[in-house]
Amino acid sequence: MNPTESKQIKVIKGGGVDLDLSVRRSPRLMHRNHPLRRAFRIQPRSCFEEKISAWLNTRAVRAVRLHVLRLATSASLPKVVCVKNSPLIFCALLLASVVRLSAQVTVEVLTDQDEFLPGEAIPVITRITNRSGQTLTFGRGQGWLRFSLQAHDGYVAMNGEVPVTDEFTLESSEHANVRVNIAPYFQLEKTGHYTVTATVTVPEWKRQISSNPKSFDVIQGARLWEQEFGVPKAPGDTNTVPEMRRYALQQANYLRSRIILYVQVTDASGKINKVLPVGPMISFGQPEPQVDRLSNLHVLYQNGPRMFSYIEVNPDGEMIKRQTYDYTTRPRLMADADGNITVVGGTRRITHDDIPTPKLSAGNDVSAPTNP
Repeated sequence: MNPTESKQIKVIKGGGVDLDLSVRRSPRLMHRNHPLRRAFRIQPRSCFEEKISAWLNTRAVRAVRLHVLRLATSASLPKVVCVKNSPLIFCALLLASVVRLSAQVTVEVLTDQDEFLPGEAIPVITRITNRSGQTLTFGRGQGWLRFSLQAHDGYVAMNGEVPVTDEFTLESSEHANVRVNIAPYFQLEKTGHYTVTATVTVPEWKRQISSNPKSFDVIQGARLWEQEFGVPKAPGDTNTVPEMRRYALQQANYLRSRIILYVQVTDASGKINKVLPVGPMISFGQPEPQVDRLSNLHVLYQNGPRMFSYIEVNPDGEMIKRQTYDYTTRPRLMADADGNITVVGGTRRITHDDIPTPKLSAGNDVSAPTNP
């Protein structure tokens, strides 16, 4: 047969597979050193038909279909070649399109810390970067940003969808940070290792892009002190039975490098209402807690060699006061005859971390914080 002539081959092999191939051979392609012959395993002319039959009769490829590829050669007519593992080629092409899409818009999950206590807020930052060359709009409707959490034994159950509905626009080369506290929307009562993944929907493309998993740990803190208290009645409340809650001070040693003090508020059944991170403290210091007549918790603790912090927390677990004292004489808490608690000793130092925020004078050596 002339090298440029066509020939009909009918092969009936491999469990009833009927295959008609119109093969047009090219001298250049059939050369044994041609790169396309090596890539697609094209057989020499002398054994071409026999190799097709033998290949179709193997169990490993009985279900694999043969596809016609138009190859970029010097001839004007297409060549028909046999491609092994064609489903893998399809998956590779699909994966390549997804990779190109994710390279145009990237999604990244960030956290300020890698360890949290049960019940603590878990603020997650989703960073969306637009490199597509187009202007994209996000936040249209509920569900454009979704989170999934996974533990070692499977996915974590959700308490509800994370509500993120603020609409914003990203120009090309811009990025946006979306901060969300995911703790109320997942069942994270158990300690352990978790990973969180964010998925963003691009409405202009009708595609979804997911981030790489970001890992964090939920750890158990060491309990330093606890006390039960009654919640003051609201004005007009005629209920004579007070609601009972419990304050607790906990500390957590993050990566054996720093100790963080926490205030935990639970109800009578032990359910966690609030976990409030107070701040770092020195390892050899013991916090001094007291509860006043309004059931507010006052805590004085040492957070530096010659520095103390004082906080006041209400029954809902909200910090309503924070002050800093330098060690001139050792500061301590003192209750008066009416049950009001104040700090005596030490020297008060005004800082930008104070609650309520102070009005700093021009002569103060502590500068006001700048806007992020």
